[in-house]
Amino acid sequence: MRKVIRHSITCLALFMTCRVLAAEQQIYEVFVDIPGVSFYVLPEEARLSVDGLALEWDVSNGGFAPFRTHFTVLNSNGGLSVKLEESVVLHRSDKTSQIELEVKLNDTSLSINSKLIVDDAKTPKRLALDIKANMPRGGYIPGNYVGSMSLIFEASPP
Repeated sequence: MRKVIRHSITCLALFMTCRVLAAEQQIYEVFVDIPGVSFYVLPEEARLSVDGLALEWDVSNGGFAPFRTHFTVLNSNGGLSVKLEESVVLHRSDKTSQIELEVKLNDTSLSINSKLIVDDAKTPKRLALDIKANMPRGGYIPGNYVGSMSLIFEASPP
């Protein structure tokens, strides 16, 4: 009787071992592509994208104080061109009055036509963005004004 029990235990142990050896194995190939940084435009004040840009009223001169911020740009292939998607105009909430804004990047006035701002941006460059309100004919009319500005940055070849 001892032999039968031992034999049964041995068969059971072999059966359990075979079960473990029969496990499936999956092999996956992993591919990774790490791009080189060749083009970027980073605003110095990231909060502007969330909070918006507010021009401050300057009581002493009866107009808006100019606004200035900076961008850091890089194009490892050459220069950088910029344009406005459309003219930048602030409209009063009742649409009866508007204020045009002048936008400059790196001391170059921007328009809807693309302009080369930096010939060689192969190393990071810090560029000043200046926004100035142009007083409308007849002066500023009190009220709440709002508008939007869309800058389009384009990589320019060398």
